[in-house]
Amino acid sequence: MNYRLVVLTHGESATLTETLRTFHEHVTPKPVDYVCIRDGGGKLPPINPDGQTWHGVQLMPQQGFCAATRAAWKAAVLPGPEYVFWLEHDFRFVRDIPLARLAAVLDERPTLAQLALIRNAVNTQEKKAGGWLRLHGPDIELTHVAKGDPAAVWLEHSICFTTNPSLMRRAWMAAHTWPPFHSECEGRFSGQLREAGFTFGHWDTVESVEHIGVRDGFGY
Repeated sequence: MNYRLVVLTHGESATLTETLRTFHEHVTPKPVDYVCIRDGGGKLPPINPDGQTWHGVQLMPQQGFCAATRAAWKAAVLPGPEYVFWLEHDFRFVRDIPLARLAAVLDERPTLAQLALIRNAVNTQEKKAGGWLRLHGPDIELTHVAKGDPAAVWLEHSICFTTNPSLMRRAWMAAHTWPPFHSECEGRFSGQLREAGFTFGHWDTVESVEHIGVRDGFGY
């Protein structure tokens, strides 16, 4: 498979080094294309581990989550690789992620918008329930085993689209542009996709990433 890594960052980006270190340690294969979107001031950080060419876009002044995500989406869908891995600057990867297996799932399920990675609990409800999966378990509609890959278990649901780390088809992203809303854009986009008949997926049944950032900026 071939994919573009799209990294969205803002503010001090103190966690970005750890995010990229663990991404390159745990995610295979390597990207064939690198894009970094920086929302606001500060130096555009290199995201290529071995000197590969990368493309950077800086938004000035800081635009906030909805506008920055829209800008990153536009960069993600430019002609090129077949898939896009979406990554924000404050996640630590804790397990190996074989993206070719995720891509195979997306290929066999054209109505699946994305395959996201399960993260640790980050809010009061999730912590009380014992994690994201325990909280949302009753709303998980289907647990699948990928065709020809008995070890590839993934979850399908209609809960919401997420900008947490995930793999998507670039052509699908190009056909479903990020909405031009300035607030509640993630939730409203989720509603649009549900109405269009799309579902959302999570890879495996265990946590693969940890959220290590704090909320700052506009709408993050």
